[in-house]
Amino acid sequence: MIHSRRAPVKMFWNIIVLKYDEWRLHHLFLLIILLLYSVIGAVSFVAFEQPNELAKRAHAKAYALRRSEFAKLRLFRELKTYHRKIIAKPSARSFKELRSVIIRYDRRMRFGVEKDAPLKWTLWGGLYYSGTVYTTIGYGDMAAETVGGRLFTMFYAAAGIPLVITILNDWGSLLFYIMQNLWINSLRHISNKVKSLFTFSNRKETIFQTNKDDIVIKEVWKSCRHNAVL
Repeated sequence: MIHSRRAPVKMFWNIIVLKYDEWRLHHLFLLIILLLYSVIGAVSFVAFEQPNELAKRAHAKAYALRRSEFAKLRLFRELKTYHRKIIAKPSARSFKELRSVIIRYDRRMRFGVEKDAPLKWTLWGGLYYSGTVYTTIGYGDMAAETVGGRLFTMFYAAAGIPLVITILNDWGSLLFYIMQNLWINSLRHISNKVKSLFTFSNRKETIFQTNKDDIVIKEVWKSCRHNAVL
């Protein structure tokens, strides 16, 4: 009973193996492995580096806010001092107007904290960084900054570089096989064309020679008949 259940599964598996070799699916299988390896690397690098990037961005934003507030307060104090010197009796309304003028000036000149730039360590950024690691391109525009990210980069490159070399070798052999077949088929087609031209030329010469022989035979026959009559 168990053997009868396993028979269809075994037959199905044999069909898969046969088609796998027949359709050369191992080339596609290697690309799928590389894609999965890239996704694993991207997720891992984002897990290591994105919290650090967010923390640095929050720190920079807080620092920019402190600088902006400090500069604004200093400007307000200097202008207030100047206002007291110019106007003998300053009022609360004039100070309020002065503050609103500074705020409007800030907005018009677009001072303060800039808009947040896109994050580097997203899934797409992680995929990009993974590609620069296992292809050894390394543009340098992205680099791991955390200890965990740097250690993972070392192990990721140690496993990824041989994988990419294997895939390049495999696909190089496949492309060579395709180009070789195309070249051989092209040469065979050209050779058949040349052979057909030579065959046609020889056939024309044979027909011409046959017609010429027929004419000679007819002339000889006419000559013989003429002599016989005489």
